[in-house]
Amino acid sequence: MAASKVQPNNTSTLENIPAPSHQYPSPTSGASLLLAFKPAPSHRRTFLIIGSNNLAAVRAFAALEAGYHVVISDEGNVGDVACEEVRWRVQMRQVEWRCLASPRTRVTTAGCTVVDEEDVTAVEDLLDGF
Repeated sequence: MAASKVQPNNTSTLENIPAPSHQYPSPTSGASLLLAFKPAPSHRRTFLIIGSNNLAAVRAFAALEAGYHVVISDEGNVGDVACEEVRWRVQMRQVEWRCLASPRTRVTTAGCTVVDEEDVTAVEDLLDGF
């Protein structure tokens, strides 16, 4: 089977996002974001979040407030898989959406998650865009 490919950000999918039930706070840039001892270089401040649930929304908001360009990636279209706040932030163009090809992972009997080579290739393809 061919390696998974990342689908480019497609603004036409914004029209297909269901309307949120309410608005969310707008981030105010300049807040602190302590995630690593080495700060991001000022010329390349992109924050990648893999997953689009409520935790991803919280992380995206914190990164936006710290002045990062936020890219959220998950399998499928934003309107199908993302939580309401992530959909809203994509629709408001506060964050960028990148569709990641569907991962194929499995959990072994020991409870360890095994990621196959196509998953690694899909993430590498996604990161090549940065």
